[in-house]
Amino acid sequence: MRIRFRRAAPAVLGAALLAAAAPLPAAAAPGRAAAPAPEQGYELTIDPRGYVGPNGSIRLSGTYRCTKGGAVGLTFISSTLEQGDQQRGIGGTAADCDGKVHRWTNTDNAALIVGESYAPGKARVKATILRLSMESGLPLPDVLTAEQQSVQMVSGSGA
Repeated sequence: MRIRFRRAAPAVLGAALLAAAAPLPAAAAPGRAAAPAPEQGYELTIDPRGYVGPNGSIRLSGTYRCTKGGAVGLTFISSTLEQGDQQRGIGGTAADCDGKVHRWTNTDNAALIVGESYAPGKARVKATILRLSMESGLPLPDVLTAEQQSVQMVSGSGA
């Protein structure tokens, strides 16, 4: 059975967003294994400031670097915003894995549609470089590296 990419694209993007929303491993503590180190050749940062637009839109950004050698397949930068008891996957940026440092920006305009309301103030952002692996025959997310940090959400578009 042959799967066409256009038909598989929604499933692939859905898998990427699910992987972005998955909790990251906790830091090592007595009796706990350390979080896995990122694969060599992958770097990811999160800007310390995110933006909440007047219409409820969200904008998160940072930088990434990845190498083609380890990132065969579709590679994305995904992000998740946590504020209060709300958590939402914010966009997804296709990654250019050429070994150079690039900026990523993820936006979301749908928070108000589902009744979420993010506001200026402290929040937590998780960002992930993930590749959609076809090794099993299905597009499954393969996390290459992940970061998380506190950010300050401010009013505006950040443009």
